[in-house]
Amino acid sequence: GASLVSDAEEEAYKKELEVLELPTGFQLLAEWYNNEDAPLHIRQATRYLENRGLTERDFWYFKFGVTEVDKAYKNRVIVPSHDLEGNLNFSTARAYKSFIKPKYFNPRFRRETVIFNELNIDWDDELTIVEGPFDMFKVNDNATCLLGKELTKQCALFQAIATHNTSVLLCLDNDAKRATLETAKLLYDYGIDVRILELPEDIKDPGEISKDKFLELRETNTVEFDEMYYLRNIIK
Repeated sequence: GASLVSDAEEEAYKKELEVLELPTGFQLLAEWYNNEDAPLHIRQATRYLENRGLTERDFWYFKFGVTEVDKAYKNRVIVPSHDLEGNLNFSTARAYKSFIKPKYFNPRFRRETVIFNELNIDWDDELTIVEGPFDMFKVNDNATCLLGKELTKQCALFQAIATHNTSVLLCLDNDAKRATLETAKLLYDYGIDVRILELPEDIKDPGEISKDKFLELRETNTVEFDEMYYLRNIIK
């Protein structure tokens, strides 16, 4: 009998299932940590991450890498993300040399289908949500990033939070007040407990601070989100 699915739909479905792969020649930086024989590009990428406050433990935990083979990823630190099964579900790459443009390079992929760092998330615990990976490295372990400024109902992340009724600590960049309010309200309207971490004015984003500073601010600068908070801040 005739197929119920058109060829175009079949093609689109196959594309959805395309397996993401790490760039050719990917090398795990952690394996070269403190190795004096490490090639120059590995030493440069390592120094860049260490200058941003990341430790050997972070190198293993987040599986940072580099490649000299794939030209699109040259001079960039590659940050992979894995799903629950441990399969690669996204990767982003950040230039570690200032002349490399654009600063970030992402594979062509629908971001809303991705839960960044899903492998490491405990849905029964409060989940910290930040904007980008380099913010995520500076907060507590149970964290993910939006890969942008907004969370919508269509996002796999939103659906997972709603399914597990996971409470959320929202810590977006200081210039994203509106996005913070709208994201918090979306979650709150679905019965999710939301706290907002208000960064001091002189801190642009969580990526600028140390892990210890974040943990201190989590104790001192968090506010429970509710309708009153929304109304008070939407008017500002």
